[in-house]
Amino acid sequence: MFAHRWNPDWLATFTWLKCGIVASAYSFMTLFVRTRLDKRKIFSAENARSLASICLIHCQFLMGIVILLLILSAFYPHFPYWLTDTRYGRHGNSSLLEFFVILALCGALMYERTLIYIPAEDTAAEDEPQPAAN
Repeated sequence: MFAHRWNPDWLATFTWLKCGIVASAYSFMTLFVRTRLDKRKIFSAENARSLASICLIHCQFLMGIVILLLILSAFYPHFPYWLTDTRYGRHGNSSLLEFFVILALCGALMYERTLIYIPAEDTAAEDEPQPAAN
């Protein structure tokens, strides 16, 4: 039915659709899933960061993800065979390179979550003058 064979390794070629799907999933996990689990309200008065700084931090991480996907697709033919070999696993084809990329995305996700939320009471305590020691 289809004239082309689907490549099971999604890192082999770069398309903006793949990039948009990865960026959307990353944005959803970063901004909305954490608030449900930790009861942190990123977009509330409990966060000392402004909406503009939250968006700026998140856009920087998204730019890093786009650059990572571009670099991986450009250097994909030059990676060793053992790194890009798709092995049939229990749930489908996957390569060691895909595992490392997903691990890197999870690390970036956890690091960004620590950057975008600062409790408001922590910054208020830092702004108060400390009593002078005699």
